[in-house]
Amino acid sequence: MEMLDANVIERDLKRMREGARVLREGAVLVFPSVTSTNDVARETMLHDHLTWVAVLAEEQTAGRGRRGRSWVSQPGNGLFFTYAHAIQGPLIPDAWPLLVALCVRDALAEQTAMDLTVKWPNDLLAGGKKVCGILTEARQLEDRAVMITGIGVNVRLDLLSTPDDVKNRATSFESLGVTVDRNHLASALIHALAMLKRDVAEGLRFGDRIDAYRASCETLGKHVRAVHGSEVLEGVAEAIDEHGTLFLRDHAGNRHTLFSGEIVETAPLEGMRFSL
Repeated sequence: MEMLDANVIERDLKRMREGARVLREGAVLVFPSVTSTNDVARETMLHDHLTWVAVLAEEQTAGRGRRGRSWVSQPGNGLFFTYAHAIQGPLIPDAWPLLVALCVRDALAEQTAMDLTVKWPNDLLAGGKKVCGILTEARQLEDRAVMITGIGVNVRLDLLSTPDDVKNRATSFESLGVTVDRNHLASALIHALAMLKRDVAEGLRFGDRIDAYRASCETLGKHVRAVHGSEVLEGVAEAIDEHGTLFLRDHAGNRHTLFSGEIVETAPLEGMRFSL
């Protein structure tokens, strides 16, 4: 099994479009073990004058997922990293989490030749099971705003040490017969995120990519349960608008607006018609 290597990742980046310029603006940091790559990235952006930083680790001992859950990160089995960048423009770019989902999906599909789908807002699935998780947060760090994007890709899973509830809802590229070079995958994802950062700074918004998102989103048209804070809603995922908002129609016919949350699909609905 290859170890993560900052030199290899940077060498790959330099070979990519605008890669040399991208590297001049930021840094790639690799650690054997950290509490959380998000925490290290935040501290790095606070104390170093970088436009961006990518922090990778073989292991996270206190990684966090959505709604504060612990993030299972088996040493050496995945690609666990954080891409943090100084925000140019609005404090929170329009639907950044959903733009990231499309960006990462496209990069993973190119590297693995697999058809991945998006579970609103930004989980990536292969064969109906989660293969990549994304967590984003905007932070004000002294004199500048920073967007922190944590990404976990299941390259392989050690089933003996994987909790049963994770086995039932997660998969890995190796389990699906795909061999992945983690260093090359890291460089491809960092490059893709750097290009997305540039495009957003130049005016790209989610509305420009909404058709691609809808086409790849497996949540639409399904009977779902939405966990939104302390509230649980149940109904049909009916539509997604140009801001990334999800509209859910409950059994009484009421329409609910979800800006964030967690979706649990229960069953597809045949012949569902979508509206905005």
